[in-house]
Amino acid sequence: MVEESCVPAGIEFQGGWRVIKVHGPFMLSEVGVLAALVGPLAAARVSVLTIATFDTDYLLVASESLAATVSTLERAGHSFQRS
Repeated sequence: MVEESCVPAGIEFQGGWRVIKVHGPFMLSEVGVLAALVGPLAAARVSVLTIATFDTDYLLVASESLAATVSTLERAGHSFQRS
């Protein structure tokens, strides 16, 4: 994965993704962090790509799904710090 501006000409790619960073870090013993996020999104039929790292997790959603993603997660009790 690279920033869209770094994709060489002639390479097929799917652009237009937005990133939501999950506030971490999480202990490895914490179970269900991603499930609590992607469960409501799946129920709302929002497609998501997840990236998990040692420090935190990231949700990538299509730009046109960002508003639905945020409202779905807020209804599920999650909060956002916008930057």
